[in-house]
Amino acid sequence: MHIGACWRLRNILVADRIENRESNKLLKQQGVTEDLHYLSQSDQYTAIHEYVHRDTALSKVHSQVRQNVAVRVDEGYQRFFEALKEGRTNVHPPKFIERKKYRSITYPQYGPAAKIKNGKLHLSGLREFRLFDYRKVKGKPKTVTVKFKQGRWHSIITAEAQEKDVLDLIRPDDPRQDAGFDTGLTALVTDSEGNEYDPPKAWYMTTVPDSAVRRRRCHGSLRQGRSSMRYWLPGRKPKGVESLR
Repeated sequence: MHIGACWRLRNILVADRIENRESNKLLKQQGVTEDLHYLSQSDQYTAIHEYVHRDTALSKVHSQVRQNVAVRVDEGYQRFFEALKEGRTNVHPPKFIERKKYRSITYPQYGPAAKIKNGKLHLSGLREFRLFDYRKVKGKPKTVTVKFKQGRWHSIITAEAQEKDVLDLIRPDDPRQDAGFDTGLTALVTDSEGNEYDPPKAWYMTTVPDSAVRRRRCHGSLRQGRSSMRYWLPGRKPKGVESLR
């Protein structure tokens, strides 16, 4: 997996952004307000082509995956700038991260570079991986993300789904009538005919209505000649002990 190469590229791009911001900040302090250039996503696309020639492992990574690293960094800065405009101080620009915290790569286009075929996930630059399906993909697949979590590799596929792909449309000749439901405070659900449905109660609450007897076990220890008493609920008593009736 190309996680290590993408992690190094990510920290390099973050370092370029930090250096660019510091240089522009120094120019502003010197009174220079013109010709200030802040790095953009397209600028870092160009820089990635130069870094590929220096890093052999990075050259083996698919070009779309490398560009997605720059997209992630740019999105982090966009969230930071939006937070500054809103006056929120709890959002910070992207910083350097450790290798163990970088756990995923993304193929931004589903197709020749990343696709599912015959129950296997084909990733360009890597190989094919057998899939254990958790959920069938509905709609048109768009992106593929491979993520390492809890000791396993997971594939996350985003898809553009239409209404027919998600909902079971009602046929025109369906004999069932339309019905509406409304949630409330006194009743859980009320239908269009006025019927109210309360939330289901646990067996423990319906079987033993007396709150004094709901305690699973009430016991008091009486010493010096006085006996001790224990009461057990129906169905919860140990062998050889009579239930409280």
